[in-house]
Order: sequence, then C-alpha cells, then structure tokens
Amino acid sequence: DFPFFFCLKGTNTELIRVKPIVHGTKGEPLHLPVEIDFGVTGVQFQGTWYQTSPRLTHLVTFDNNRSIPNLLLKDTLVLSLPNISLSFKRLDESAEGDYQLSINIFFPGQNKSVTVTKTISITVNVPLSTPIIEKSSEAPLVEDNDNVTLTCTVEDGSKAKYQWLKNGQPVRPSERHLFLQNNSTLLIHPVKKEDMGRYSCVVKNPISLSHSRAMDLSVFYGPYNLEVNSNQGQKIGEVFTVDPGELVFFDCLADSNPPNTCVWISRTNNSTEVLMTGPRFEVPSHKLAQPTKFLCRAFNNVTQKQDETHFTLVVAASRGREKHVQGESAVSPLVIITITSMLIIMCMFVFVRRTCHPKRGRIFTLFWRSYYHLLWLFSYRPNPDQKGLHRSVVAMWGGSSKPGFPCRKRKNRHKNKWADNSCLRVRHTFRPSVKHCSVLLGHEDATEDFGIYEFVTIPGKMESAQASSRSLARLDSVRDLHTTIYDVIRHVPETPTLSLLK
Repeated sequence: DFPFFFCLKGTNTELIRVKPIVHGTKGEPLHLPVEIDFGVTGVQFQGTWYQTSPRLTHLVTFDNNRSIPNLLLKDTLVLSLPNISLSFKRLDESAEGDYQLSINIFFPGQNKSVTVTKTISITVNVPLSTPIIEKSSEAPLVEDNDNVTLTCTVEDGSKAKYQWLKNGQPVRPSERHLFLQNNSTLLIHPVKKEDMGRYSCVVKNPISLSHSRAMDLSVFYGPYNLEVNSNQGQKIGEVFTVDPGELVFFDCLADSNPPNTCVWISRTNNSTEVLMTGPRFEVPSHKLAQPTKFLCRAFNNVTQKQDETHFTLVVAASRGREKHVQGESAVSPLVIITITSMLIIMCMFVFVRRTCHPKRGRIFTLFWRSYYHLLWLFSYRPNPDQKGLHRSVVAMWGGSSKPGFPCRKRKNRHKNKWADNSCLRVRHTFRPSVKHCSVLLGHEDATEDFGIYEFVTIPGKMESAQASSRSLARLDSVRDLHTTIYDVIRHVPETPTLSLLK
C-alpha cells in the first residue's frame, strides 16, 4: 500500500473536488457538495470551513467522527460526515461570498500530513421580473435632427445583465449607438432611417432570464430613391416611348416616411408649368405633337427634404395609325358621292317637273350624263388583277307613269324595235385607264325604257373592244349570265334613229 500513498502525496489537489462557484436563490436552501478521492478507512483527517469574504468568518471544524460548528451559525449550517459537504438551511444576502475548505489528511505510515485547500464562491440571487422599455421622448423622430434614449428597467431581481435586440438581432455599439449604466440604457444620436425597427431588451442573472415586450421605433426620413415608372410603353434610361393614342399612367415612387407629396411639372424650352399634384400622372399621348419633358418633384413635409427626377415622353410612329388615317380618307369620297347624288336627283326632279317641251329630253339627258360621270368618277377603282367579265349596271327611272312627271306620250318619231314611245341610245367607251358608260335618252316619254340595264364587257386589247352577241355566246360564262348583251357603238350617229343590235 505504501507506493499508492506516495503517489497521492504529490497529487493532493486531486484528493478533493468541489464546484468553483455555486448560485443560490435568496430564501432557498443551498448545498455545497464535496467529492473525496481517498479512502476514509485507516486515514485520519481534520479540517475547517471558512467564509473568507466579504469578511473572514469561522463556520465549522471537523474530523473523522465529529464536527464543531460556530455557535452563532449553528442554526443555519449543517456539515455532513464523512464526505464533509456543507449545507445552508436558508440563504440570505449575507451568505453571498467566497468560502474555503481546508483539510489535513494523515495516511497510514506517513510522518507528515497532506494539506488540501479548496475555494468556492456562492452567489445569492433574486429572480428577475419582466423588463420594461421606456423611450426618452414620444415626439416624432426626424432623421439627422433628433436623438433618442431607450431604457430597460426591472422592478425585481438582482445581478441583472442587459442585452438590446433590434428585430431579434443584437445591437452592436457604434459611433451613434452608446450603451450606458451596465447596458440598461441605449442612446442613439442622431437617429437615421436604418434605426427603424422593433426594439426589445433581455435581462438575465445566474438563476433567471426574462424578455421585454418589443417597442416600435419610427423615424421620419426621405425622400430616397425617387423614380418614375409606367406599365405602358418602353423605358430606356429616362425616355418613355409609347404608342400613339395610348392613355399612359406614370407613378412617382420614393422611399419616404411619411409618404411624400408629388408635383408633376412640364418643361418646354425655358418655361415650366405645374400640371397636377399627386402620386399618379395621366397623359393622353394623342395630345403630344413632339417629345415632351416632364419632371416629378417629391417633397417630405416633415423632414423638409425634397428630390426630383426628369423623364421624356416620346410618341412612336405607328402603322396602325397610318392605316387609320387612310381609312378615314377612303370614307370621305363616299360622303361626297352621297351628297352629290342627292343634289343631282333633286335638280333633275325640279327641271323635269317645270319644263315640259320637246327639248326637255335633252335637259334630262344632260343631267343624267353628268350624274353618271360623277358617280363613275368617285366609285370606280380599276383593279388590274381582276380577270374575266366586267359588269356595269345602270338604273334609269322616269316616264309619265311615275309620279312627278306630267308629260304625256308623244307620237312615235323613231322607228325601231322598241316601244312606240321610246328611244334608247347606248354608248360604251373604253379608255386605257378609265372606263365609263354614258346613256343618252331620246325623250322623256319613254316610260317603258327606264329600268335596270346590265352591260357586260370582256377585258382584252383595244382593237377587240367591239364584240357581237354571237361571239359572246360561245363563252360558257356568258351563257350563264341569263341577261341581254348589247353591242358597243363607237360613235353616236347624228341621225336620231338608233339601231338595237342583237
């Protein structure tokens, strides 16, 4: 056994193990455990417990078989043998401090004792209550102008340690963030936009941990990052390009608290014009004859700061717009034709009604030819791609059998295959670029001659302009027309007699 004890002699610090610090709660019992690593059988030991701070106080003396406590503390301390652990029945604030265990161990066969000394610190703590955050001022905080102080307080508790959190993350000290009074106070000077958030504090001591309710810190700032956006058109840099006729909306956006006031301004040369106030601007693009420069100015009424941004609005040329204009131009001749036709018909009616003499047929013929030439001029559009038969339909109305024509029938002056009171002359003239049909009426009493006549022409060379009904009859397409085809007369005979060709 001797070699074993000789080994322990040089390692006496390992013969006894204790906790270096023990946290206790005020009003609660506390146990200071001691672990011994030597056998108590055949070994004699003697020791003492002391409180070394805040002042030196003898607590208890002990040996293998008994303990002698301080009579002043006999009701508060208990020593356990043989493991020499010390227990407090009820902690109070006076029990807080440093304690020392000193023991002398006598091993069998050894002339000298082994002395072991251990120190233990005891803390007496009070559980912490829920902390409360207080702000130095409830007035609005303006960026770069105001300071703010946040204070975290607890009503109950001891040895509290404070930590500040912003949006759940620790607040680090900086030039603008200062911690005072054991970190229970946070000073921010001056406040800025990035200081906005939810602030809370955490307090803890050795036996408890508590969180405060979060408090919102608001800061008035801006405007920052001002820009103009639109869902219409295309934006390249500061230029917006939109289609003609499009109603465009622009939004003036900025990072600002409170929201800024927007003013829309138009700039032309060296002059400016305030258009409207508000975050959204409406521009009818059809009112812009040329690229126009606009300006959005944002102003914060609280921070008294402002910012502005410029942009140019350009209306792009559009094929759709050109087609629309061409469509309007194409409609205009139709209106002219309608008005002209109505005027000519009214004039024809008046002249025929007021004039009842042999020459009135010529007058009627003059008006009819004028009307037809105008109608053909406005309505005919040559189509070089069209092939086959061309039809021209002429409607003629008149005669004493219709209301408004008081003229009576005359005796037959012309012998032809038509009715006794009718005379019809048809001239169909072809020109290289324009074709038209003129109808000359012999006299107004041809009541049976008026009606709807269809003239069929076959495109070809100028030399083949005259065709007979026999040559046309060979064409199957002509036979399917079920209509009467007349030969073309190149010139109008001077004699009043007209021949109707089969």
